[in-house]
Amino acid sequence: MTRVRLQFFFILFLTTSFVKAEGISFKILNNVVKEVQAGTSVNLMAQFSNQEAREQLVEVRIKADEAGWKLLTDYSSLILPAGKNIRKIVGIFVPYSQTAGSVAVVLEVVEKTSGRVISTESYEFAVQPRYVVAMDVVSAPTQLFAGDTSSIVFLLRNESNLDVETKFSLRVGGEVMSEIIPIRKDGSHLYRYPIKVEKKLAANEQRSIMANVSIDGMDGTYKSTHLQMDVFRVGQEKFDAYNRYNINITGIGAVTTAYGNPIYSGMFDVNGSGFLGNPESNRQLDFKIRGPNRNGNPLFGMNDEYFARYASKLLEVSLGDYNYGMSNLTESSRSGRGVGLLVNLNQFSIGGYYSIPRYYPLIRQIYSGYAMYKWNEKNEVKAGILSKLDTLNHLVSMVSVSARNRFFPWLNTNFEISLGETGSKLQKAYRVGVSVSSKRVGSSVDYTYADTDFPGYFKNTQRLFSYLTFNFSPLTLSLNFNTSRTNQALDTLASKPPITQGAGVTTNVRFLKYFSLNLGGMMSSSKEDSPVPLFDYQRYNGRLGLNANFNKFGLTLHGDGGKLRNYLVDNGTTMTNFFTVNLSSYVSIKNYFMASGNVSYQAGQKGITGSETMYYGISLATDFSEKYSFSLSYNSNFEWMYYSSDRNLLSLSLNAAINDNNKVAFTSNYNLMKNTLDNKTFNAQLRFTHTLRVPISKKKDVGALIGKLVNMGVESVAGVRVSLGGRIAITDKDGNFKLGGIPVGEQTLIVDGTSFGLHTIPERAGPYVVEIIPAKTINFELSVTKSARIEGVFQVEEDQRANQKGFIQVNERLERLVVEASSDKETYRVLSDVDGGFQFEDLRAGIWNVKVYPNGLPKGYNLLTPQFSITLAPEQNEKIVVKVEKKARQIQFQRKF
Repeated sequence: MTRVRLQFFFILFLTTSFVKAEGISFKILNNVVKEVQAGTSVNLMAQFSNQEAREQLVEVRIKADEAGWKLLTDYSSLILPAGKNIRKIVGIFVPYSQTAGSVAVVLEVVEKTSGRVISTESYEFAVQPRYVVAMDVVSAPTQLFAGDTSSIVFLLRNESNLDVETKFSLRVGGEVMSEIIPIRKDGSHLYRYPIKVEKKLAANEQRSIMANVSIDGMDGTYKSTHLQMDVFRVGQEKFDAYNRYNINITGIGAVTTAYGNPIYSGMFDVNGSGFLGNPESNRQLDFKIRGPNRNGNPLFGMNDEYFARYASKLLEVSLGDYNYGMSNLTESSRSGRGVGLLVNLNQFSIGGYYSIPRYYPLIRQIYSGYAMYKWNEKNEVKAGILSKLDTLNHLVSMVSVSARNRFFPWLNTNFEISLGETGSKLQKAYRVGVSVSSKRVGSSVDYTYADTDFPGYFKNTQRLFSYLTFNFSPLTLSLNFNTSRTNQALDTLASKPPITQGAGVTTNVRFLKYFSLNLGGMMSSSKEDSPVPLFDYQRYNGRLGLNANFNKFGLTLHGDGGKLRNYLVDNGTTMTNFFTVNLSSYVSIKNYFMASGNVSYQAGQKGITGSETMYYGISLATDFSEKYSFSLSYNSNFEWMYYSSDRNLLSLSLNAAINDNNKVAFTSNYNLMKNTLDNKTFNAQLRFTHTLRVPISKKKDVGALIGKLVNMGVESVAGVRVSLGGRIAITDKDGNFKLGGIPVGEQTLIVDGTSFGLHTIPERAGPYVVEIIPAKTINFELSVTKSARIEGVFQVEEDQRANQKGFIQVNERLERLVVEASSDKETYRVLSDVDGGFQFEDLRAGIWNVKVYPNGLPKGYNLLTPQFSITLAPEQNEKIVVKVEKKARQIQFQRKF
């Protein structure tokens, strides 16, 4: 179900206080609320009036609820001529860390000589929201075997300046999964997708996974990634007697036209990840070395990075460039260069870190220490202290206590409170989160508060996110309300979207198995944060949508219609009609081809959100073979509200695996540059990666077997299935096979007889017990030859006396009898047929004893040849005759009574 976020702004002007001292006054002439973007500046026209008989010396100061606001022009000593009015442009810088929402700024005019405040003017700024979501693949397997279980971990990051709801979807083969995930401002969410490979695979194959994330209800925020993994049949891998540590060495060549003419550069990237010794030891080492520093975009991979991490059951040490953090309110995650330590003592843990932030210029150093008690995976309590040293050598400290609990299966709670001191004044911040989940009702409330000068990750913050969902299958009803005034100490701000607030109601009805109908109502407003905005509107509308989700094809159609105020046309005094239609679809063909596309059409009031009425895009992903893959995406254009971030018009990705240790990748994109409407840039990267598999230690718990089926006159020994210790192998044309990773000790080798041709059999009978030696490869041979056959028949001999006087013939027929053929290791039994025949097929060459059991012989029958001893040769068809005597019954008369 697609959730529609309903966003609206209620912008309240602060009452302007006007204080006059004698004949001096000050006022702002263009006193209207301005929509601004964080990190930009805005100019105000101010008039200073001096009706005194002499000139006056004054100073202009600025005050704001959040730090970082400043005047662009130095008005510390402004001369006001006697008896005159003068006008000045007051330039104000909006800090990058400013949270979306309303911000009150106060300008003060102070008499220079006495320090008296002569006049004050309050001004309201509306900081525009920025809607950006990013997705990283934290870990993903590249190779899996039949029966394996693993997982892919995605990191979803909210780079917006407000809380958002993200829509995350996965396409795995023909299966499509979708989930709505709320993420706090500057927060992240780890999404783990479990993988379980079938135990039986017909062949080795390559599987693809397409992951997509976007901000729910916000077109143009779509991000995607394409993953591939090789899946092998069990036992087909080459045995390696060593535990190895994989090191990837990558050379990077890049070109960009972001600064005009093409600029070329190169970098190296060396990273490793793996266990030191056996995986059961849980001693893991990860490291990364990337350089030299090209002063590029970290997301583009042109920044240097040096990092190492060691983890065991007892200890975890991080050194170098890492995202260090302690808690949500103090420092949740900040890229820095430092050292971190965590000691695990069963359920109790203690840790801390020291770091120097790399991308946040206002903090020089951070120190932290904390302790945590976890009585299970769902319940933990954490307490710690964190100190920051800023660029002015001011040291601030904070204490934090937090808890994460799940007391009941349907109830989750999060809580944190933090105290810190700023300017000898105690400041506080707290966060409370409660979520309830049941079969019919789901609800969540998350509230964050921070004092104006709280020295932590948040300051001057009041933020509420809430929703309520009712599920009465096939109908779902959802309500949400969100409000946010947030100020976070962000490392960087990637983009500057418009500012919004909203509330809404949606309902979804499923029908006919594959379809669902979506209805909703909303209010929203949006204005570009610029002195001359491209758009400034408010709208009230409803939404009608239809979703169709088949096995390998999906289609979504929704339309919005309602009333709109365009403040750029007539200051919003009239309302006009508007209408938009959005269509998106996807198609999947097995695991080799995937495609998705979207079209958006806007009608009614034009020129509100962009210069065009239609926007469309498409993405393709295909796998030519197990070694090669290709993906392509195209977007026609983007609405103006996204112009403050890079917008991908055309992107191409090619990946090729030369062999197991060498890979080549090429990526390119053609973008609209952020903060521009028409400037385009081209970026490309060529990466070559070589993998070193460094031996660490010999494997102590597994060994290997090399086997051969020796052809002793049969048609073929190829394609025979052999299994050992849960591993399976298929013989080649010469009968060779390999089985690796077999647990040490006695194991039973099983040769699947159904894989042989007709009348073909191993020379020795199974099972075949082998001894697997640690880190060693043992040899096994088994001859395969033609089988022999024993064919027999029962021959009944009549008693010659049957027709003589005093005898009568036996009338009972000979029934089916049990016949047994046995050798030293094998025994087979069959029943004779109604005609007295029997056969033993596929017998090995050697001595066989054939025995006929007399049970079931009618009275009057007698076995003359109950046993045989036969020496069989390959392909021999031995025929035997079992003679049975049929005795006549003698009639005797009694002479006396």
